[in-house]
Amino acid sequence: MKVVRALPLAGICDRARIPGTATLCLSLVFVLFCATHTLAQPPTQAGLVVSLGDGAVETRCVDLREGKVTGYDLLVDSGLEIEAEFTGAGVTICSLAGQGCPAENCFCKCQGGECTYWSYWHITNGAWVYSPIGAAAYTVQPGTVEGWSWGEEPPPVYTLEQICAPQPTATPTNT
Repeated sequence: MKVVRALPLAGICDRARIPGTATLCLSLVFVLFCATHTLAQPPTQAGLVVSLGDGAVETRCVDLREGKVTGYDLLVDSGLEIEAEFTGAGVTICSLAGQGCPAENCFCKCQGGECTYWSYWHITNGAWVYSPIGAAAYTVQPGTVEGWSWGEEPPPVYTLEQICAPQPTATPTNT
């Protein structure tokens, strides 16, 4: 009867102790490398949060196209209905997902004292920061979350993981 004793982890790849272990160790190293490499891939998406002003919130996980992607590009690629006004100074968002003003009167809710418009935000260190520049001039980075709000209040905070979480798939059942 052959007795095999447990080897410490540090000695498991020692070819002299167990024949064939070198192949097994190389295979394990390869699998661990591939798993780590796959997990370390940078995100190729950005999150979008749109607060419609009536309490409704839309979120989108947007796959980023090649090259420079602006905040306006992210909106377009999100699939949301957009009405915008284009001027020499850039683009003004007038309406998102049916909320806001028509493109021919983008600031229709700014007649008089109070002004309600689409404000643009970025999440920085877990909190919304009002964008100092317009969406057409801002470059969106992979893995970030951008926000729009109908009014002066920022949208609710969501993480990229919450927005881009894989959707559960239906499991077929036999009936």
